[in-house]
Order: sequence, then C-alpha cells, then structure tokens
Amino acid sequence: NVTSSMQRTQCAPRMQVSTSIMGCGRLSTPKRPLISPTGSMAQHQQGAANWVSTSSPRRSRTHRRATSAEGAGADGIVFGKPQAPQEVWEGIARSARAELQKQVDHLDGLGGGGGDVVLAALEIASEDDAVKTRTHIPLPVESFSQRLDSIVGECRSQLSSSQTPVEQVSVVTHHLFNTWGLRMSKDMNDGLYSPYRVYMHQVLAQRCGTQVACAAILHALLDRLQVCGALPSQHQYTVGLPSSPQHPPVVSLAEGSTTWVVGSEGLMGPDSAAQAVALGLRWVGGNELLCELLDQLKRSFWSWDWPLGAASGFDTCARSLLGEGGRAGRVSAAVGVMQAQGRPFGDVTLALLATERMVLVTKAIEADSWAHQLQARDYGAQLLHVGRTQEGLRLLSDYQAWLAKDGRSDGIIIMPGTKPSTTPGTLRHVPMTAAAAVSGSDLVNQVVLEEQRKLLEAQI
Repeated sequence: NVTSSMQRTQCAPRMQVSTSIMGCGRLSTPKRPLISPTGSMAQHQQGAANWVSTSSPRRSRTHRRATSAEGAGADGIVFGKPQAPQEVWEGIARSARAELQKQVDHLDGLGGGGGDVVLAALEIASEDDAVKTRTHIPLPVESFSQRLDSIVGECRSQLSSSQTPVEQVSVVTHHLFNTWGLRMSKDMNDGLYSPYRVYMHQVLAQRCGTQVACAAILHALLDRLQVCGALPSQHQYTVGLPSSPQHPPVVSLAEGSTTWVVGSEGLMGPDSAAQAVALGLRWVGGNELLCELLDQLKRSFWSWDWPLGAASGFDTCARSLLGEGGRAGRVSAAVGVMQAQGRPFGDVTLALLATERMVLVTKAIEADSWAHQLQARDYGAQLLHVGRTQEGLRLLSDYQAWLAKDGRSDGIIIMPGTKPSTTPGTLRHVPMTAAAAVSGSDLVNQVVLEEQRKLLEAQI
C-alpha cells in the first residue's frame, strides 16, 4: 500500500560519498533520520549497519572497528563518520613520516641514490590522509607507485642501445607528456594551486598536476630508468623548471663537451645562457622539488593572509598572536582561524604538517640557509597558535639567534613565478631596507616577548 511504500522510502539509508580534500573516494556512513518510522532507534540503527555490511564489505570492517572505539553506544553503533582509534591512525602517520625521512636522506641526485621523489611525495599524501580522515586503512602508496613503474616499462620498450642519450631522453619526455598525457594545471591566483593538483596520488590518477608535481614525476621516471639500466648510468640528468607554470619541465644532460636541453617535444638545443634566460630555467634536484611541493601545499592550507609575491604569510600570522586583530586571526578548535570578514579558509592542521616537513627537507638541503630558517620561524608561529608554546618559543628564539649571527638582517623570500617576475631562483633571498625589516625580525621579537609575558602571568 501507499503508507508502507512511503515508510520504506523514508527508511532506506542513503550512501554519501566523502568529499574531503584528500579525494580518496572513501564512503562515509549513510545518513539516517533521527526517528525511525518503522520501529525503535536501535532496530533502525541495526538495519542501517546491516545495509552497510552487505553493500560495502570494506566499510563494514571500518564500521565494526569504529564501534569498539571510545564513544560507541550500548548497542555497539556510533553516529557520524567511522574513525579508527587514535593510536591506529597516528601509527600510520608516523610510519609515513619515517618513510619520508628515508627518502629525503637519499635524494641527492639521479641514478641509484636510493631516494625517489615520487615515493616521498606519496608518503606526504599518506600522512595527510591518515591525519585528516582518521582512517585505519593506509593510502596504498605501492599501488600508486606501480603506475609510474608501468610508464617505465612502456618507455623501456621504446629505447634501444642504438639511440644516443639525447634521443633516449627525447623518447622518455615525449612519451610522458604526449603519449601518456601528463599535463600542467592552471594556478588559481599568484601561484596558489588546488591540493588536488599537488598530492602525488591525485596527479598520477588524473594525469594532471602543477609544474612541480610533473617535474617530480619526470625526475623519478629518469631515476628508475637509470636504476633498471634502460638509461646509461654514466650520464647525469637534471630537471629544469621554466618560469612559465604552464610550460612542461625540461631535462639537461651532458654528452661529450656539450650539454643538451630536451623538452616535451624533443631536443631544444644546447644548454646556453641565452636559452636559460629565455625560458627562465631553474635547475632543481629531488629534495628541492619536494620542498616546492610542500610549499604549494602549505600555501593551499594557510589560514592567514598571504601577501602577493611573498613566500610566507608569517606577518599576519604573527600579528594575530599579538592580538592586533582582536579575535580575528586566532585559532578556534571549532572553525579554524577566525577571520575579520568572510568565512574561515585553509586548514590549520595540514598547514602545520606541511611547514613541519618543509623544515625537515630544507634542513637536509642546507641547515644554515634562509629557506630553512624562515620555515622554522613560520613553524614556530604556528605552534604558538595551537598551544605548543614552549616548542614555538624555542624555534623563534633560535631564529633570533641565527639573525644575530654575523650581523644578518631580516629579509623576504620571493616565490618563483610571482612578482617581481625578474627574480630568478627558488626560495631566493632578497634583502630589504631597514624600515621594511621591522615586519620581520622586530615582529619576531615582539611575539617572543608577548608569549613570555603570558607564561609568567600563568605561573603567577
């Protein structure tokens, strides 16, 4: 009859696909009405749980494990998205960070160094996925890595010993960007990209990513081809990033006394100063590519204003610690960073993770560099926002000591591809005037003094 049909329609649980930033395609628990028209709440919950187990065996295991976690009801069913116990997803995140550290330690160059920039980038995605989704199922890093292995096999079938090294690299780059179809994504504004175009598992799945992500795939592809013997190991290959973010990355290699540049369409000619200026080329290694990827993630998730042309949003982040904007700029557990106007944006947790890993990678490149010290400074300010005061103060104090060493003055970092466009290099330091430096070192001093004052008041 009509009444029973309506009841069945109302009771039928609906499947909801997760739309988290990670895009892992996992399913959340079905939405349920507050009161079941066909019986008691417990009966309705049990019916919904049975529906999950018959429709999605993988999610049913997640659901059953979630019921054993803290917060389960008397009947063993919990509302909301199923989550793994904290020790489970934290263990996955720690394991991913340990694997990332191994890759970073060996990412010195191509040709069997032991590090793989794609594997490192996948471990970054795995850690973020575990922290954000609270899942007990790790991101399948090896499965995504095998997609690159399949490209290696396709390239090997087209390479022969009769080809010159330049011809071999031309085959590889043409296959990656034309046959396989890897393409550059467009930035949203001033170097800001969607995380979907930065996370490596998404780039490999959709064959579309930022120029840096595509360069990381090219770097790892050349590395794996050298390891398996398809490319001669005696040649040194270097990946270059043109100034235009829509231009595919290029490769340089030395053959005899000549260094050649090979692009997606083949040989571009010998490497020369004129060509480097025309393309705005920046030659990067594995760790530098990893640092660029993390910087793009950091900017995507940053929850404070990020000035155009600057590589850090430290100024607004630090001034909010001084209370200059009132409640605006402060971190709230419920909404993130409260804004003076408009809705909150960014993600405090993922921005903190990206900055923390940038500190790790820039230290591996050069611990005494501006890039490493400024990332440590940004990380310290973020730690103060989330209540880790002692750690944040220690990092900011170390930054002050580093500035005082050898009479250094503060400065600003210019991002590649942003204004001023004539500035070459990645994370290149550009000195500022003494007046402009107030927004740097003096601001750090003010933040440290303010946080120390708060600690003294708390002790009293």
